[in-house]
Amino acid sequence: MAYGFWLRLEQARYEQRLSKADLHERTGIARTTIDNLQTSTRPPQPRIVHALADALGIDRTEAARLAGLLPTQHDPAVDVRAAIAASTAYTPQQKEALLATVDVFDQANRTGGRRDVRTRGARTVGRTDQPAGQAEIKPRRNVAGDA
Repeated sequence: MAYGFWLRLEQARYEQRLSKADLHERTGIARTTIDNLQTSTRPPQPRIVHALADALGIDRTEAARLAGLLPTQHDPAVDVRAAIAASTAYTPQQKEALLATVDVFDQANRTGGRRDVRTRGARTVGRTDQPAGQAEIKPRRNVAGDA
C-alpha cells in the first residue's frame, strides 16, 4: 500500500544524493522502517510519513496520498486509455491486458449491464440483467457417454 510513497522517497533521496543512513539521521526513523514501506500492506503512521516528507521536501498532502493515508483524487476528465498508453509503470503486455479489461467494461456499459453468460458444462437461458455470477444457469442434460 505504501509502495508509491516509498518510490517517491527513493526518487527524492536519489535526487538529493542522500544515503539511507543520511535519511535516518535527518528523521530518526529506522532504515528498516523505511525499507518496509516498499512491501507493507498497511499505510504507515502519519508521523513517519510527515517526518520523511519534511526531510526530503515532499509536500505532506502528496506524501499522505501516496502512503494511503488520504484518498487519491481522480480527474473524471482523464481518458483511461490515454493514461494507460502514456504510463511507464506497465509493460506492453500489461498495457494490452489493461486495455482489454477496459473494453469489457465499455461493452458492459453499452449494453446496460446485460450480457450473455457462457459457462462450460451448463447453458444460460438468454441474456441476463442480473449482476455477474448471478445468472440463471440450467445444468446440461446427461447424454450418452457423459459421466
